[in-house]
Amino acid sequence: QTGEAHLKLDDSTGYEYIWRVMVLAGLFLGLVHVAHAIEDASTRCFMLILCVLALQLSGVVPHYCIGLLVPVFATALRVLPERQITETAHLLFSSMMNDMTALVIGSFTITAIFLRCKLEQRFISGISVWFGKYPRVFMLALMLGCLYASAVTFVTLLALSAMLPICLKNPTSGGKGLLLGVGMSCTLGGSLTPLSGTASVIVLSALNKYGVEVDFLSWILVSLPTMTLLCIILWGMLLLVFGTPPTVEYDEEGATSLDKLNGTHYFFMVCSALFMVGCSFSESLSPFIGSSGNLGLLLTALSYGSGFLSKGDFASMPWDVLMILFGVNVLAFALKESGLALIMANQLIPDQVYEVWVWLELAKITSLTIIIASALTQSVFATLGMPIIVALGAKLRAPFLTSFLANLAIHCAQMAPHSATDLILTSETTSAHGNNRALVARSDFFTMGLGTAVTGWFTINSVGYFGIVQLIGLPPKPIIIREPSELVPSAVWLGNETKAEDKVEILRKQLRGERVNSTMHDRVDKNSRLKKLGEGKTDANFSNETNSNVSSILSSNKPGRLRSAGAPVRWLAHRRPRHRRPRHRRWNLLNTPPPTEA
Repeated sequence: QTGEAHLKLDDSTGYEYIWRVMVLAGLFLGLVHVAHAIEDASTRCFMLILCVLALQLSGVVPHYCIGLLVPVFATALRVLPERQITETAHLLFSSMMNDMTALVIGSFTITAIFLRCKLEQRFISGISVWFGKYPRVFMLALMLGCLYASAVTFVTLLALSAMLPICLKNPTSGGKGLLLGVGMSCTLGGSLTPLSGTASVIVLSALNKYGVEVDFLSWILVSLPTMTLLCIILWGMLLLVFGTPPTVEYDEEGATSLDKLNGTHYFFMVCSALFMVGCSFSESLSPFIGSSGNLGLLLTALSYGSGFLSKGDFASMPWDVLMILFGVNVLAFALKESGLALIMANQLIPDQVYEVWVWLELAKITSLTIIIASALTQSVFATLGMPIIVALGAKLRAPFLTSFLANLAIHCAQMAPHSATDLILTSETTSAHGNNRALVARSDFFTMGLGTAVTGWFTINSVGYFGIVQLIGLPPKPIIIREPSELVPSAVWLGNETKAEDKVEILRKQLRGERVNSTMHDRVDKNSRLKKLGEGKTDANFSNETNSNVSSILSSNKPGRLRSAGAPVRWLAHRRPRHRRPRHRRWNLLNTPPPTEA
């Protein structure tokens, strides 16, 4: 609208806008105050998670806007320890994007290509011709088709629109099963590939932030049979509860309205298939393309640059998912660098993890995932929960295995109409209109959602678990017990209360460019200063004189200096103190040269 009609707002709408602005402003000012009141960075990061959760549940702003607010709130809370606010902001902004972001843009392009080819309409028309006279077989073909089509395009709304008139003409209980089968199978289809749905894309991006490579081929080879089996089980449950669906008549007028596919359509469909193949074999192609993200950018530039896809198609791409990914990337980075990921992993996973039955721990994670994701909705849980689940997987030495099974569990969380986007569309499509009652009641959603959750949990932890283990194997038992490198922050604490021998050992590792064993972190005082670890390499041949100088510097009561591991060792030169102190027995013991061989 334009003119006065666009500017005219009623009082209720104006007050709502003012209230939302006041809430966001008050929240931001409160976070700034909290950042100065709380010293521990991990506690400030936990406050960030609570803040994002409150915004998600309250609905003050849309979910994609929350993704944009995460780096703002993280900067206000200063979630990165002992860094100035400008440095914190720069690091958070640099963590918002990675090569997986380019892959996601490529998946958006594939969806646009398939919508331009109208593959979803051709699919509905085809199964109506082939299986319309056999209602049970038609229902199975429809559910499996929606399962596979949801991996590459958006088919839910079209399938519901095609099935709704049939169910209205035949108001039997079998129509409920047909509509529920569409919504639930489309929800399951979001887990078939790493680029299929919002939750899968979040898993892909969170794993990348922790430095874990995702094997596309293993993902597809396991998720495809697992979800196909679960879809068939769900089909049997729907027939058992609601009975046979009504017969479907062939829509000849709708079929003739579809244009035939030409060579251009086939060319870009082949390009989409090559993109998925390239992602599956990205390790073999990396010497030539560098990163599989370049494939996504190449497909996008080719599709839009050639004119096959228009500017309107570009504007209609689901950019809100990309905004959510920005927030997830920042949240995963903050969890790791603040040390909260390591703390939560140590609290939730046993220390002697090599003696734990991995299957039992994964069964616990998947069960909690299904319950919480059903209550919070799948997108909300994926945004907040997947960075934490990746950290728990790193503690188990199996981040990909844990995240993969948790992603399957998220798509099985369907115990409420609001749990997933496809279920919300099903609920709104079948809701009451005028004097007509709702075709599918909330009790129907809960009944079938509970059955899907239980059978899904058993299927994931049996077929899914053993399938992925056969491909990638179980995590190896560590010979030396130490914290996983994915969870160790890029900074360690060195303080006045740290033992002198520990300081020397930490500095030795620091000079070699190695990660410091996190068992030393527990010995460090909470209010100590921060020393950064770098990625450089320095000669580690220490002489007795160098050890003496290092000990004299680190055993002093003054706070340690901030030094990168790759920096030169000029400041290690011996400086004569103004007031010489008596040498204690401990100091002499550290500086006694080792005995020489005769």
